[in-house]
Amino acid sequence: MPTNIEKTEKGLLVQELENGEKRTYVAVRGGISWPLVPQKLPAYFCIYGEEWREGTRFEGQEKRGRLCFLYEYEAPDTIPMLLTSFFTKIVAAATRYRCRTFYTVTEVSRGEDYREYAAQFRSFVYAKRADVHLQEAPWNEKPDLGIHRIWEWKEKALLEIPEGSLIRAQLQTLQAEELMALPETLNAVNALRFVVYGFEEYKPPKPGRENWRSRVKTGSSWLTGGGSRAAHEADTRTRDKR
Repeated sequence: MPTNIEKTEKGLLVQELENGEKRTYVAVRGGISWPLVPQKLPAYFCIYGEEWREGTRFEGQEKRGRLCFLYEYEAPDTIPMLLTSFFTKIVAAATRYRCRTFYTVTEVSRGEDYREYAAQFRSFVYAKRADVHLQEAPWNEKPDLGIHRIWEWKEKALLEIPEGSLIRAQLQTLQAEELMALPETLNAVNALRFVVYGFEEYKPPKPGRENWRSRVKTGSSWLTGGGSRAAHEADTRTRDKR
């Protein structure tokens, strides 16, 4: 199992694996698939890190680092009372792997209302004083576009999908005619498309030069409301109106 990640002075994230190998990431991000009770689809999240490739990404080229698999977790059931346990797992993994941003659906998408999940998670994070933030997943209503991005990164050998992972198992069963229904059937693939598209749309900032603009883009600033007191109060007001 991958070990904890440490942050360097330049903002890079360094991880020493159990075999002694070291990996350096320019960013670590995650994807969350909320539970769907009618479909009996449990909640799931995964975390990936983009490897740092010095001298390529920031010289006007489009070369990117490989997205390395760090962690995944599927809730044991769709029972609402298990949400707290699921949130606890997210915060623990986010702390261990220094993952501040999770891409997911925070509004209404494809007829499903996910606002309360996002509100409850932000309240939980605020109570725990955790530095974890939600960002609306790009193109979340278009599963086919997300799958296209997954295969694009995979074909370039830039996406790690390890043996034994739920992600790999679900991708192996995916059929073309099932693409548009995958948010309701394949929770791991659903979360993977969120995080891959997040990396695609929001390229990590150059180490040592992170500023508030880049933090806003990745949903990790108080200006976005993620994990802040303002977000907690806004979510409370929203729930009171419904």
